[in-house]
Amino acid sequence: MSHRARIVVDVHDGDVGRALRTLKKLAATTGLQRETTRRAHYVKPGEARRVKSRRARVRKSYRRAALFDFDGPVQGSGILRRMPPSPRI
Repeated sequence: MSHRARIVVDVHDGDVGRALRTLKKLAATTGLQRETTRRAHYVKPGEARRVKSRRARVRKSYRRAALFDFDGPVQGSGILRRMPPSPRI
């Protein structure tokens, strides 16, 4: 089980708006919003693997594209031959 962040915000002088802004900032920086949206719906393990693999392929294709310009490999990239990005993303 993951560690749950406990966020406490005090309201001073009835200033609820400021406390709400502080709460939103804390939730964003601690990753609470991302965790909440991730857990909003159950994702089967197979689907999670497919999504993870798809994201890795996209990252890899962007990385490959960044190594090459139209004239060939970027100087000092360590790549000897031009590798086209994978056709399926």
